Amino acid sequence: MTLKLESTNIEELRKEIPVEKISQTFRDAFTTTRQLGFRYIWADSLCIMQDHQFQEGLQDWLTESARMGENYKHAALTIAPTPKVDKVDVFFSNRDTPQRIPLAVNIKRKAPTHMNLISCGKTEVDVSGQYYCFSKDIWLSQVDRAPLNHRGWVYQERLLSPRTVHFAADVFWECRQRIASEMLPTGFPYLEEDGLPVNTKCWRGKTYGPSKFLGKYGKWMEFVEKFSYCHLTMDRDKLPAIAGVAAVFESPNDQYLAGLWRGGLASQLIWRRSEKRWTNYEPPLNYRAPSWSWASVNGPIEFLADTFYIDRRSRYTAAIIDCNVDLLVVNNPLGQVTGAQLCLRADLAHISPHRIAQNPEWMLTLDDNKEYMRVVTYYLCVFTAHVSWCNDLFLLVLEPTGAKSEEFRRIGVLMIRLGNNIPAEGFKVFPDCTITII
Repeated sequence: MTLKLESTNIEELRKEIPVEKISQTFRDAFTTTRQLGFRYIWADSLCIMQDHQFQEGLQDWLTESARMGENYKHAALTIAPTPKVDKVDVFFSNRDTPQRIPLAVNIKRKAPTHMNLISCGKTEVDVSGQYYCFSKDIWLSQVDRAPLNHRGWVYQERLLSPRTVHFAADVFWECRQRIASEMLPTGFPYLEEDGLPVNTKCWRGKTYGPSKFLGKYGKWMEFVEKFSYCHLTMDRDKLPAIAGVAAVFESPNDQYLAGLWRGGLASQLIWRRSEKRWTNYEPPLNYRAPSWSWASVNGPIEFLADTFYIDRRSRYTAAIIDCNVDLLVVNNPLGQVTGAQLCLRADLAHISPHRIAQNPEWMLTLDDNKEYMRVVTYYLCVFTAHVSWCNDLFLLVLEPTGAKSEEFRRIGVLMIRLGNNIPAEGFKVFPDCTITII
């Protein structure tokens, strides 16, 4: 059994960490740290109490997990065992050394211009010189697609770390300026053609499509979409695992609301389960976030405001009146929540779900796998989008909680591709309603 910090052994581990009791992964990590000339190493399972079932361990985790983003952000270096096989976290392994050397090819002739080369008006171009052959997908296959980099906590750590060394079949490294490997120590030129390496594109990369209208919130939505594909062992970690990245986006004039931002909130409310791949969207066992937050569901999601091309004629038809979030830890607004209430004003309509099934232009996506065959379901019009080929309406699908009057729970999202107005047939519209969504 791998040694880990717990409330029962903290005094013992303060004196020493017995090398014979730690895993080979940690032994390799300690060796790497010393060989690189560093005196200190931080590892969550040895620096944060892991027995969360006890009050002392839980309190330590709540405190220290809130600081994890800062740990990686200010680290001199992050080292990552990045094998192709999940649950095999090793730094060092036997390797075929010749395969680490790229194939050198010497060319001593001119090439005709039809060979996809920049000719500058010439019929031939001199391509003589030495070239190196390697798989253009080597970074993608050995680093980006490695099981380690599909873990939720690791995704944040990789984004925040100024420098990371990946121990895979090759040794790879990335920083704010370059992605390289022992095979290509000067860098992967094709990975830098569109700007900066993967770990900085989230904040400083090029912006396309709707992101240029959504600003920093568009970048936040990009980050959340990618994070939603990652795996988390513990359901409760959905918000803590991105708290460090949220701190980067945080500003004095904004408010963080269970995975969304008060500024640009209306656009962030329009999300749905991703249809790019099948996933079991069973609801989490315990409360994690309000129903209007993407963090309330399991599996990949996408923001519709950032999926469809939206221009400046688009408008939000819902007005945000107030939003309150109940925090698990009062002084940690970026962490876990125990409840939340969103109050807004907009047109409210209700319709039988059978009416939607009769119209192919109405695209309904429910938030989980349950079959909602209610007699009446409510729809709140949030956003009218103008795209190049038509106008769309985006509506939140709600159901009454039954606990309070005008209190609802989100159960999905509906997109109507029919024009600016909801068709009167089959709808009963209540204009300018003030409601609360929990």
